[in-house]
Amino acid sequence: MKKILHLNLKPIIGFFNPLLFVLLMLFATNSFAGYIKVGPARIICNGESVQLGEAAIKGNTYTWSSNPSGFSSTLSNPMVTQTANTWYFLTEMDSVSGKTATDSVWVSIATLTANPTFSGSTKIPVKNNDDSLYSNVSGVYPSTASLSYLWSISPSFNTTGGRVAKINDSIVTNPTHIQITTAGCYDITLTIHATFTENGNSHTCTTAFNKPKLI
Repeated sequence: MKKILHLNLKPIIGFFNPLLFVLLMLFATNSFAGYIKVGPARIICNGESVQLGEAAIKGNTYTWSSNPSGFSSTLSNPMVTQTANTWYFLTEMDSVSGKTATDSVWVSIATLTANPTFSGSTKIPVKNNDDSLYSNVSGVYPSTASLSYLWSISPSFNTTGGRVAKINDSIVTNPTHIQITTAGCYDITLTIHATFTENGNSHTCTTAFNKPKLI
């Protein structure tokens, strides 16, 4: 006749009870609601607005700051408008564990420089029709930006067809430089539009450069 083996599990269960308690405590301590993402680095035009972060996690709290200082918010996804390169810092407190997490995002300003310069005479007034005015653009950021040029000349002068500027005797749209065809004294403004795409967002930044009239 086979004997039935009876096991007394109470000592084993009793032995593991403290361990089970510790495991449960560790699980509870490390539970958390989660954290949001601040988003990728951004490039925007001077004075443009951009949204940081994302939708809030219920119960979590948010504290934003910046470098240079001056910005603060308790929203999870604030809008910022800036005129300088800036770091934004987020501290988020998890509503379940009470723990905090920090993150940061860099937002930079698109830039370029132009120095309209004559290749013929070195100053205005223009003395002859051989004075070509070059845009001399440099420091384009981001480097992938496409540029378009608009020249404004005051007072305007007439050339063939009533146009105000020609390059190598041909009417040109979007010229990087212009040729003054009538002697005179002018105020000249170059407006450059820089168009670029970053993180799926399209931007067109406008910057004007003036060549003041000299007598």
